[in-house]
Amino acid sequence: MSSSCPTPGAPKIVLLVSRCFGGHLEQRSKQDLAKLILDRASSGIGLEVEEVDGSLPENRDLRTKLFVLSGERGKYPQVFVRAASDNSNDNEQYAFFGLFDEIETQNDCGTLEPALLRAVAGQRRCNNERQKQSNFSERTRGASNSITEG
Repeated sequence: MSSSCPTPGAPKIVLLVSRCFGGHLEQRSKQDLAKLILDRASSGIGLEVEEVDGSLPENRDLRTKLFVLSGERGKYPQVFVRAASDNSNDNEQYAFFGLFDEIETQNDCGTLEPALLRAVAGQRRCNNERQKQSNFSERTRGASNSITEG
């Protein structure tokens, strides 16, 4: 059963936009339509859409990180999936999902919701693997410390 109010730390769809249009009406239209499409699709599968304004100075580091992931600098809107994190100190993990044209096409073909669910599931698998590697590294360090101390 999907929830209309996702829990803290739950996976999210991240919509990277720029609200500093400078006369780019096409960009504004695409961003607004992407938000509408994603809100509708995400409500059916229990995910929240978080909008990040890449033009704001406080979002500069995140915007740069997302541009690196997508390989598309200065192109808006962009869609990412942010994985859930069980640890508040853990770096949030993002995966690039697509640009506007891909989102619109998947929506028109009726494949957007399943694609978003697959992306979230993929992020969960990646996080589980990262956690296993982190736990292994911690155990290995602990074991090597006790050997050198003994």
